[in-house]
Amino acid sequence: VAGSALVLAIVAAVAWWVARRDHAASAAANRVVVVPYQNQTGDSTLDPIGQMVAEWITEGLAQTSEVQVVPHLIVLQTLAALKPASAKAAGLAPIRDLAHETQAGLAVAGSYYRRGEGVEFHSEVVDVRTGRQLGSVEPVRVSARDPASAIDSVRLRVMGVLATRLGVISWELPPGVRPPTYDAYRAYAQGMERWIAGHYREAGALFESAFALDSTYLRAKLIAAVAYGNAGDNAKRDSMLAFVLPRQSLLS
Repeated sequence: VAGSALVLAIVAAVAWWVARRDHAASAAANRVVVVPYQNQTGDSTLDPIGQMVAEWITEGLAQTSEVQVVPHLIVLQTLAALKPASAKAAGLAPIRDLAHETQAGLAVAGSYYRRGEGVEFHSEVVDVRTGRQLGSVEPVRVSARDPASAIDSVRLRVMGVLATRLGVISWELPPGVRPPTYDAYRAYAQGMERWIAGHYREAGALFESAFALDSTYLRAKLIAAVAYGNAGDNAKRDSMLAFVLPRQSLLS
């Protein structure tokens, strides 16, 4: 009897482990990581656009309860940990390593190029395990004078491919939620750099600047609260949160 009970216990444990492993594998297969787009224009002033596109796609996915998406800040922190200085200088994105670290099965990546008087955005959605591209994402081309105008179009096209792959029914952002202005996002991106370097108070000030430049950019105000909390300034943290909490329906 004892022997039979032991065998049953082992079988049950193995069955539990297999089920847990399969569930984890299934969850990872549908978890999406969005990599900052690579600037191939030769114009460094357009660098923040790559992050802006990635975060806006991430924001759209985060609004969809049917999809797991790796938060943008986690992507930046993981990339900073993965890349040696030489790779950073070359603008390389180790997508497979990033997906492994964040346990994502799907990756969104892209680049943008100068095309005459315009800027053209190319995107791809990849199954990380097989390296297979999941669908064709039509390029988006806009005026070089207003590259940020491409952001919503890129998000819609990428999410269209993901919606087909993941069977998502609804992935529209709530009314009134739109990308921030480019100037506001540049301040936000600078804040992210200070955050990753561990300078939370400086980061908080930059996030506040981003919100001052675009009063609809509520995420900047929320992240400022977290940054000040990390810096130990609970009074500033609480004042930020007092503003954000009544408006949290506008956040993912």
